[in-house]
Amino acid sequence: MTIRTPLLALAVAAFMAPQAMADDPYEHPYVGISGGQSELDEACDGVSGDCDDTNTFYRIYSGARLLPNFGTEVGYTHNRRFGSLTTQRVRPKALDVVGNAFLPLGENVDLYAKAGAFLWRARVETPSGNSRSEDGVDFKTGVGLRLGFGHSISVRFDFDYIPDFGSSELGVETDLTYISGGLQFGF
Repeated sequence: MTIRTPLLALAVAAFMAPQAMADDPYEHPYVGISGGQSELDEACDGVSGDCDDTNTFYRIYSGARLLPNFGTEVGYTHNRRFGSLTTQRVRPKALDVVGNAFLPLGENVDLYAKAGAFLWRARVETPSGNSRSEDGVDFKTGVGLRLGFGHSISVRFDFDYIPDFGSSELGVETDLTYISGGLQFGF
């Protein structure tokens, strides 16, 4: 994936936003950026020496609240490397498309659950210096909290879970989790 992937995600959401706004007054398109810690379970099991099974990531996203309790979101996630130089290192990047179910707790506070597709490409580096890329699609789910400061600015806290991330070709088949905080800007 190149830098065009996040731009494509934002363009798709920007195209969807005017159509959503034309139908009902409660629809809210938005863009945002978040970051935090990711963990690839079992990435370092049985590995001696330096090994990273937790790392940092960032995510760029855009979406629209199409109904009072439902919306869609598309995002691009970029991770740092997991693993060890003595075995292999894996760097996943992903485009995700999810549906969000909102539970409003007030005018500017929402709890939400999400589910959708996690389309990933991972670069694998071996101790010999060789590298290769693998692609795949996995299920993504998660929960979050949005705290709004008026209509335009919100902070978000998210927990995302990708069960059985990876493939046998990748050499990784385990759970991937994300914990993040970020800023969201509404239109």
